[in-house]
Amino acid sequence: MAAPIIKYQNILVRINVPNPPTKIFFPDQPNLRESRVTGIEAQDFQLLPITSDLNTPNVPLDVFRNTFLTLVVDDVNNVVRFPIINLQTVFNNIVAAPAGQAQLNNRDFSGLKIYWNKCFIEFPAALAGLIGANCSYNFGVYYSDPVKPNQI
Repeated sequence: MAAPIIKYQNILVRINVPNPPTKIFFPDQPNLRESRVTGIEAQDFQLLPITSDLNTPNVPLDVFRNTFLTLVVDDVNNVVRFPIINLQTVFNNIVAAPAGQAQLNNRDFSGLKIYWNKCFIEFPAALAGLIGANCSYNFGVYYSDPVKPNQI
């Protein structure tokens, strides 16, 4: 059997101010409903100041570095309070490497079926004051379509 073709989808999760909630749910992702996710990445303000819609700024660094992701897999919260900063595929690690040297930080999600409309981002209420304007989280999702019975 041939290897699946990996696809990519960008997801924006918007934060509207004033008074954003401390739990922000993902919008529904029709293209990803039956697919199998192989990788997820997130970019902070330093890597991507403006999100993929070319209009919305990425969340402030202090908020990005202190937020968590909960992923619902097969109707169960399998990945709970995962630090979003760990989803950066390339980041500057000042402690482990000289300043400015890029480090790879890949995460393998091994073909999980994620229910995106039940997944959410969570941050402490104290960070809500750091969000001065509408902004977004920018995620990249690598996935493959499910194998249909007649393709085996």
